[in-house]
Amino acid sequence: MKIARLFSVIATSALLASSAMVLTAASHAATLGHADVPFAFQAGASTLPAGTYKIQNMYSGGGLVLINSSGESVAILTTPLGNPNKVEVSPHLLFKRAGSSYYLSEVWLFHSNMGARVSMSKEQQALIAKSATQEDRVELALVRD
Repeated sequence: MKIARLFSVIATSALLASSAMVLTAASHAATLGHADVPFAFQAGASTLPAGTYKIQNMYSGGGLVLINSSGESVAILTTPLGNPNKVEVSPHLLFKRAGSSYYLSEVWLFHSNMGARVSMSKEQQALIAKSATQEDRVELALVRD
């Protein structure tokens, strides 16, 4: 009985400590820039309203996090994009449009020639492929904070 109680106390302490570390890391995440998005859009499985969104580093996993104006994490971008040609890429958010719907596709960062791709469902990919033209791509500048 004492061993079970001791195990419970140790497990609870470990859970509290790891939660504190995650919250501390999130509060110290570096903001890489922000963008004003004038239309509603989808980022992965999330449908998001028009507004200002910040891009922050996600310390665990090496991805990026999209933060809304209320400070809530609304999307996680984990698929890194490289730029093998090492051509300077302006920092921006890339959206793809299908009909009246917009889908966040890529995020490119300042002076790093690195970005992140947003995962899309097969249905989203099929909609975009149907109407894929150059005019169906929208780039919004990423602005430094």
